[in-house]
Amino acid sequence: MQALALPQTINTLPSQTLRAVASHAPFDCPAILSDAEAEQVSAPFEAAGIGLAGLGGQLQQDGEAAFRVSWEKILQLLAAKIPARRAAPLHPPGGA
Repeated sequence: MQALALPQTINTLPSQTLRAVASHAPFDCPAILSDAEAEQVSAPFEAAGIGLAGLGGQLQQDGEAAFRVSWEKILQLLAAKIPARRAAPLHPPGGA
């Protein structure tokens, strides 16, 4: 889990994914790998024909698309509330 919660970062990991990862805890995963350690971890994937650079790019594109859908939903919800909010008084009647 520590790799998902690094200091001074913003994590947009969906809560379902975070819960799924947490359900498999505890596990030992260093938060930051050296270049040599990263190559050691990635070598079996590359040897199996899984191109991590391409996979990373695809994950970024998919994540951006999912974020964009969520963002658009939020904007639509806000836009739907604006007319009602404009019609409502800013302060309750008789309020201080």
